[in-house]
Amino acid sequence: MKRIKGSLLEEVREQCCNNNDDNNDLKKFITNYFNMFDSGFVEKSIQCSMCNEITKEQSSFEELLLYFDQIHHDQNKNSCDLGEMLKSYSTGFNSNLERKCEACIQRTQTVEKNRIACYPEILCIVLCRSITNGGRILSSVNFPVENFQPSEYLNDGHDDTTYDLIAAVNHQRQPNGGGHYYAIC
Repeated sequence: MKRIKGSLLEEVREQCCNNNDDNNDLKKFITNYFNMFDSGFVEKSIQCSMCNEITKEQSSFEELLLYFDQIHHDQNKNSCDLGEMLKSYSTGFNSNLERKCEACIQRTQTVEKNRIACYPEILCIVLCRSITNGGRILSSVNFPVENFQPSEYLNDGHDDTTYDLIAAVNHQRQPNGGGHYYAIC
């Protein structure tokens, strides 16, 4: 998404150099369109396993990457709920990456928690189906088509941002490792 956005904006920027009003309107339209996707902010709390100090980072996001709960890795669970995946996203998890703690200056494992600080106008959710051994999780995901409120699952305040499902892009995997993407809009 970032590459497409960057390429498109660069192409429009080059075309708008001649100060043509029609081109400037096009640039404004495209810029406003992409801004609807990247106005979300996530606050990450990172707790050091050595000194227990918590540091916070805030970053913008264009898509929310959700992982399946561990039970989908260990067992052949057929379905889950989008709310379960959001809860898992915000619950503390042990990071596999070592980070340098700003307080104790040690490189250590951390426990991280995510909180959506600001919801975007259009929420793009990506479901990570791959697992470390190269396999894929094939479980279906139940999600509401209308009136989805992420804050119900994330316990992050009284945000009443509501989303309706407008499209889903699916990947049908082929035995040779390739596949085909198809969309339902």
